[in-house]
Amino acid sequence: MKIFIIILFLIFSPLTYTLEEEQGEGKGVGFIPYELYTKQLKETIKEYKDKILEHWFHAELPTNHKWVQYSHDYKEKCVVDFKNEKIMINVIVPEANHLHHSNKKIMENVKEMLKQDLKESSKKTPYMDDNHVIDSDELLVGDIYDLAGDTPEESEKKIDKMISESKPVIKKAKKKGEVIVELSIPFPKDGILKKAAKYKKEVEKRAKEYEIKESLIYAVIHSESWYNPFARSSVPAYGLMQIVPETSGKDVAKRIYGKVILFTPKYLYNSKNNIEAGTNYLNLLYYTYFGDIENEISRKYCTIASYNTGAGNVSRAILGKIDLQETIDKINKMTSDEVYNRLIKHLPYKETKEYLKAVNTRDIYYQEIIEDI
Repeated sequence: MKIFIIILFLIFSPLTYTLEEEQGEGKGVGFIPYELYTKQLKETIKEYKDKILEHWFHAELPTNHKWVQYSHDYKEKCVVDFKNEKIMINVIVPEANHLHHSNKKIMENVKEMLKQDLKESSKKTPYMDDNHVIDSDELLVGDIYDLAGDTPEESEKKIDKMISESKPVIKKAKKKGEVIVELSIPFPKDGILKKAAKYKKEVEKRAKEYEIKESLIYAVIHSESWYNPFARSSVPAYGLMQIVPETSGKDVAKRIYGKVILFTPKYLYNSKNNIEAGTNYLNLLYYTYFGDIENEISRKYCTIASYNTGAGNVSRAILGKIDLQETIDKINKMTSDEVYNRLIKHLPYKETKEYLKAVNTRDIYYQEIIEDI
């Protein structure tokens, strides 16, 4: 009966979630009704959260800068916090002899996180169905700890050292007679740069193809996801450069494939697809929407702000209304500092103001260290 209903929905739904199998790096999904898909996904996530809340005070889920996964019994939680550059292992154990109970579990979880690739990571989260799971051997976080090429004994020693240098914190658990033991392991000092280096080849390729500076691509990735390959916002936006399937994704799809399609999470979690899509969108903003702005720095500011909030809000901030040509004419009579200051003062959302500051600062930073990546 359920299959019959879905088939009817496929036939009569005006909005379908489509991605041709042969398109892009890796495979997408053939035909899924987008509205039905998002509804079912929300229901699945709610069920997942309810199970988590049986054991934890708060149902922590993945975000744009955090990967979170739980054990099958929901008593072990692993968090990779890319923004704050640390791995956190939390285990719920009996209060009596809690360190004895937790030591082995913490060790096992640290080893697992450092060896886990993206395919395995996506399979470990119940609501990440076939539309999310990607066939990739890219490591989630282990690549920044220099374990590649180590013998099992060498890896073991490094992991033991990491754990021994971190002090466990004991917290109150939800159920009587239990405690939470948390261990936090910081990223190496140059961890984020090591993560950036993983995408160097693709960034160079797309920068050349779409005539966007490599430093700006890195700055956007850093600000959008902190190099979390499974970044997901509440919008939802997906992947390294946080592409929204229903908005920027449609614009990009039409430019890449010649037709409007909705990218699946599976498609956008593939780093090559995502960097192509994000850089393509930067090209659209920089050369099409704001291509007539004479000052390249002013044009960059407008591109950055639009990537976050849309060209219409940039026009409102500069002009007080939406008229792109009038906005460009006005900008061409201003200095780049005047454009920046006006955007910071008049953009409608605090998030976009902070985003403009962050991406611009990181763009300058990556220009300085680009040769070291």
